[in-house]
Amino acid sequence: MKYLLDTNVFREIGKSEPHRRVSAWLARIDDTDLAVNALTVREVIKGVEKLRRRKLDVATMIEARLRTIFDALDERILVVDRNVACLWGELLGASLVVQRTTPSL
Repeated sequence: MKYLLDTNVFREIGKSEPHRRVSAWLARIDDTDLAVNALTVREVIKGVEKLRRRKLDVATMIEARLRTIFDALDERILVVDRNVACLWGELLGASLVVQRTTPSL
């Protein structure tokens, strides 16, 4: 695993017209280098279920695509234990500090 996909990547590729840079990046990456954590799976499925109440046909289509993706990633769906959650929080916290102190270009 080289890349951990976050919810925003799934949200983007779920669009009828995903951002070209996201699509191009995913096209260049070997699928075996991708992983996802269990919390992201939960967030994505929650979004589909919320959408189902408004747009059943769209939610059903997205769900089918996600099933295919999650099946392919099955061995690379990572459990989030205490150590992972702590490190994740530290990295996110550090990235927020960097973002706030980095001047805009």
